[in-house]
Amino acid sequence: MKIPKHVTVKGVKYKVVIEADLKNERGEALDGYCNKLDKVIKIDAALKNGKDRDNTYIHEVFHAILYEAHVHEVFTEGIEEIVVQNLSRYITDNYMLVPRKKTK
Repeated sequence: MKIPKHVTVKGVKYKVVIEADLKNERGEALDGYCNKLDKVIKIDAALKNGKDRDNTYIHEVFHAILYEAHVHEVFTEGIEEIVVQNLSRYITDNYMLVPRKKTK
């Protein structure tokens, strides 16, 4: 999947960036991060094209969707993470387009 430079969630434009050595505020490595206040989704550059990178992008978009839908007001952070993990993995496992191998 080609990761776009922007994604619109419920009318709100989020910038999408690929960032080297992505870490959280505690210095722990991250695959992705959704900054809901600054409207930025970050994906670690170490994730090369493929299922892991696609899943991370979709995972972070789901965080943005839940935030813009105000679901964060009723979900704890732990519950949100469980929901996002399961939704993103389901989409990646079942609906991602995989290039077909050429047949002779």
